[in-house]
Amino acid sequence: MITVCGSETGFKNGKCLGGETALNNPYSICVDTRNTSNLYIGDRSSIRYVDAAATQTVSLFVGGEFQGFKDGIGEAAKFDAIWGLLCTSSGDRLYLTDYANHRIRMVDTNTRSVTSIAGDSICSTRDDIGLRSSIAYPRKLVFDRSKSIKSESALFITARLTLRRLELKTRELTTCELSHALKIEPYAIASLESGHLILCCNETRKVYLYEPASCALTALAGSGDTGSMDGVDWSASFSEIQDMAVVENDRCAYLTDIEDCVVRRITLPASLFVNSLN
Repeated sequence: MITVCGSETGFKNGKCLGGETALNNPYSICVDTRNTSNLYIGDRSSIRYVDAAATQTVSLFVGGEFQGFKDGIGEAAKFDAIWGLLCTSSGDRLYLTDYANHRIRMVDTNTRSVTSIAGDSICSTRDDIGLRSSIAYPRKLVFDRSKSIKSESALFITARLTLRRLELKTRELTTCELSHALKIEPYAIASLESGHLILCCNETRKVYLYEPASCALTALAGSGDTGSMDGVDWSASFSEIQDMAVVENDRCAYLTDIEDCVVRRITLPASLFVNSLN
């Protein structure tokens, strides 16, 4: 593991290394799909662009040094904690969760134009269209990969006590039913090619499998106790999962536990994967 950029908390752009750059709570990161050597980083008040290959520099993409709320172009836009960041396969758009502004926003990467597409800034849960809807503390987001819909046409978003789904064409925001006796608060999320979702809940301290079509929620791992015990299924424990990445070829997920400062690996059931019989 090596440091790519950043040397302290703050707001400085420049050469990736040598102490020239400072990041303000880098909550989220995604690859620029048009140039996979480069990265977008979402922090407290901005999105930075990391040219890790050619120039090895960090530059301001949208936003600025101070948090707030404003749609606009480039530095005119304002954010307050970008907890989730997602790039389309074409690379022409970014979708993000603006946590403290209670909004879902979109960035046109060609024009650097920032637009709010869902949420009315009220910390609440209301299903509706676009800015008439409400979403409380949106966290992480992934594309809905269900085979029954057009690719990259909808998002799943974890928020306070809920899982939400945003239809990107109509901008309809709805609440997903979670068929479980407990009121879980999903945090980290990953989507599989099969259309299933993997959800982590820090309140119940469990990892769940979610089937969007049936709304079925099944516990995969976690004893419910706080800790960092390795084990099989429900014998394992964790404290506070911040984010997750799935490697489908290896049929596993990696989870970052910020409380215990460790990265965990969970083996997922082979039946979840499209090519599991190959």
